[in-house]
Amino acid sequence: MTRCQAARGKSRHGIRPPLHPGGLRCYRLTYSGDAPSSRLVRRAQERSRCSWDFSHGLLATLLPLLLLWACAVPGPDPAPDGRLRIAFISKSYTDPFWLDAIDGAQRAAEELGVELLLHAAKNETQVVEQVQIVENMIQLEVDGIVLAPCDSNALSPAVSKVNQAGIPITVIDTGIAEGDIVTFAATDNVLCGTVAADRLADRLSARGKVGVIACPPSILPCREIMNGFVEGLRKYPDLEMVGSPLGVPYCDQSFNATTDLLTAHPDLAGLYIFGGPAVLCAAQAAAAFGKNLGGDLMVVGRGSIGKAGLGDLEAVKRGELDAMVAQFPAKMGYSGVDSLVKFRRGVESPSFTDTGVVLVTQENVDEFIRQIESGEPLL
Repeated sequence: MTRCQAARGKSRHGIRPPLHPGGLRCYRLTYSGDAPSSRLVRRAQERSRCSWDFSHGLLATLLPLLLLWACAVPGPDPAPDGRLRIAFISKSYTDPFWLDAIDGAQRAAEELGVELLLHAAKNETQVVEQVQIVENMIQLEVDGIVLAPCDSNALSPAVSKVNQAGIPITVIDTGIAEGDIVTFAATDNVLCGTVAADRLADRLSARGKVGVIACPPSILPCREIMNGFVEGLRKYPDLEMVGSPLGVPYCDQSFNATTDLLTAHPDLAGLYIFGGPAVLCAAQAAAAFGKNLGGDLMVVGRGSIGKAGLGDLEAVKRGELDAMVAQFPAKMGYSGVDSLVKFRRGVESPSFTDTGVVLVTQENVDEFIRQIESGEPLL
């Protein structure tokens, strides 16, 4: 894009619109409330016209030359070869879950001809560092940002700055408290909790004591998973939830939390672990306590379909985990990039892009393991 093309301008709402041969389309994105929602309002401007008031003489002679020079100077927005330049800001470079999400984003970039700028904080707790990354991308004037917020509230001001800069942004995995977004691409975490409750009810004949190894309620997905699990249990009055200690995502904390829960309730019949390395560590703690996994204790984990979840899937195959409620991180990454390319082409995305949930048991686990090991797209 030349500087003259870029000068056709941002919309009055701040979002730089995609350019079309027949005119200019402008979009306003709005986001409000606790649930993810956004609305695209399209305005078509059939012609873009600039007028100047200048006197005849030298200015009139020089102006065409000045305009020609300006249009020949490349602008800052696209990659050197003219491709869209999209920043992908994840929560971590080392967590296998986010490596799977990055794989999905890279696949989308390759298929759609996009230059992808990969960035991440050192870990999911480095909120200040992630805010700085977002601000750096604003300075680079990228064509779009995919953001997995480390914190729903703390990243909201950064998203507002992105909006003010006229850069479209898509949020994945964790919602944002405030800001204008193209779409929110994520797992339905409430459904994850409900599916887990239904699985334990089915395996326990809908009676007995159950517990969860949870993650901090200050994190939105953690609250959503818990809400879904508790709501799911309402259908089964003879299932009693006796504890929900924190442990996820840390292995040592989850091991200790599981041991403490079983010490307090040795007749615990079902356990749901909210995800990460904590799943297998909690199962190991139960086995060390003397529980017969798959016999007198049913363990359901929350994991993912991808390299990050391969260990959990193999544990399901061995019978150490009764089941896994799985999400698709690669699809999150792919959907984030895809939504911004569509936006630039004038195509709307839904306010919430559901990236899917699947219940993995011994009946279907082999197929998912085969897909991961063969390198098939997990989209």
